[in-house]
Amino acid sequence: MRSIFFISIGTGVWKDPASAKETVVTAMSSEVGEAANLAKARLSSELKATDARRLAVILGDVTYFRINADFRNITPSVYMSLDTTDIDTIEAVKRRTAEQLRATVAQLAVELQRAVKENAFIVLSYDGGGMRGVVPAVITQMLEAKLKVPLSRIADLIVGTSIGGAGGLAVALSTNLHEGPTKALELLEILRQCFAAGRINKRGRIFQATTSGDYDIIPLVYGVDETPGPLLRSFGLSRGTKLSDLPPQTASAGVPARPRVVLITANQPMERGQEEITGYAPFLLTNFEMPELLEDSGVWCGSSAWPVWQAVQATSAAKTYFPSVTVDGIEYVDGAFAAANNPSELALQLAHVLRTQAS
Repeated sequence: MRSIFFISIGTGVWKDPASAKETVVTAMSSEVGEAANLAKARLSSELKATDARRLAVILGDVTYFRINADFRNITPSVYMSLDTTDIDTIEAVKRRTAEQLRATVAQLAVELQRAVKENAFIVLSYDGGGMRGVVPAVITQMLEAKLKVPLSRIADLIVGTSIGGAGGLAVALSTNLHEGPTKALELLEILRQCFAAGRINKRGRIFQATTSGDYDIIPLVYGVDETPGPLLRSFGLSRGTKLSDLPPQTASAGVPARPRVVLITANQPMERGQEEITGYAPFLLTNFEMPELLEDSGVWCGSSAWPVWQAVQATSAAKTYFPSVTVDGIEYVDGAFAAANNPSELALQLAHVLRTQAS
């Protein structure tokens, strides 16, 4: 069975030191019972002593690498809110991320190249975080520059939530070096424009700045009627393109590699018959058919039948800013509402299952 090499990319540590201590614990082990508890205790101990910018843990046949930028104690200070619109702040965050993580990315690239040679199952996990998505975009640019190859050619699975889902999809669909992170940054610029010009209604949601709807988030980003939005246009896709129309594929003559992709949204289990559970649970939007998973695995069902634009809208439907998405009478919101803003745990659980199929 293939080992797992897992890269979790964060959107910056800004305030709380505890935010560096990720909760990716039991999923690191495929064991159950006492073995899982021991694994959890060991990983929790290592997390408490770790640098917020870098975490490397090897547990069994899983190598987990967490990379993040830490903005808590830098001088002069830089703070970026989820809806930052100031261009100078955004550019400062890009520079500080590159300066801070240069050595860490170089080390990660070496480890990743070794994992590829050993035929490990490569997983990329992207956090959500609104405009803070510039951090993983820069990290991805830096990593591809070291590897001299787009990550879409070497990743087996890419998982993301919110802007991490949109950016992860851009990386997965790219065929040229730096194409994925560049498109992610272009989307972030559109998001910045929406935050800058968007009118906030009494419930705090962004809809449009003027009666002409120039900054209405839905048509601007996702398109309307038969007209695709910028993400779809940049990859030559239509509004009718479904996730299932972009299946995983191995590179061959004239055919680019494409990994499995998962965008995490959330809905309420009660609407799916799970009356004993309250709150939101993750719903996985994929470009592949979900394997049968044990009910207690923590991974909920998903779908590959959604249009690409709707999947991107659903994973990033943070209700503070944007309207939710309703499909077949069920409301879907940003995956962060299901405690999956950092989707590492879900991604690891899924990787354990998928690697057996990919062996």
